[in-house]
Amino acid sequence: MIRWLILFATAVLAVPLLVERTKLKPEFNIFSIAQDIELGQRISKQMEAQVEILRDPRANSYLNALGQRLAMKAPGHDQFRFQFKIIDDASINASGLPGGIVYLNRGTIEAAANEAQLAGVIAHEIAHVVMRHGTHQISHVYALQTPLSNMGAVGSKTIDEALSQIGGGFAASSIVMRNPQEAESQADLLGTQIIYDAGYDPRAAAQFFEKIETSRFLGDHPNPANRTANVRKEIERLGPVSPKAIIDSPEFKANHVRR
Repeated sequence: MIRWLILFATAVLAVPLLVERTKLKPEFNIFSIAQDIELGQRISKQMEAQVEILRDPRANSYLNALGQRLAMKAPGHDQFRFQFKIIDDASINASGLPGGIVYLNRGTIEAAANEAQLAGVIAHEIAHVVMRHGTHQISHVYALQTPLSNMGAVGSKTIDEALSQIGGGFAASSIVMRNPQEAESQADLLGTQIIYDAGYDPRAAAQFFEKIETSRFLGDHPNPANRTANVRKEIERLGPVSPKAIIDSPEFKANHVRR
């Protein structure tokens, strides 16, 4: 009996402990998801009045197909209305608005060496959407300016009434467009999980963030401490990367047009 117990203990100790993926969920929010969608649509109109959207049916079709495929792997994805659009701008940047509208600058697509790297950026923005980072930030500002007795969900209030408390729609837009480092870290980890679950090589995400360290992307997306190391640790938690993991595709190459 003692010998059997020793053999059993030895066998157990010989098996590496499995570490689960990081568990992430949205934090405090006074808005409903329907209000996320409404607010995102409002901010989208403001943005599109100031930028030029790329009118390339083939490129747009490709981006939407890739984006929707990735969004399917995000927790709670069916509550949002995902759309993916390209801004005709050579700088490297991307943004995920509340409710599901995701913008990528043309320069971001051009800077990606392969589809897995591009998928990493898109998944990062999808993560911001499903984690509801934009309206969480607005909720935080709202809470600081509202008496405790009046707190709770916005409920019967209109978005305009709620936003007036923090300075109106333009104030909300500026809050949504600049995530703090904690939100960026969460988006890094969830984005890594999304591309892994979608069959991509998640190591590409770390490679791309290393590549764009000096870009405008990191001006709008504060660079968390140890970003690359944290992504790599999450990859270890996810388990072995399949030798068949997707790195590139003919569709990416066909739409990877430099101007």
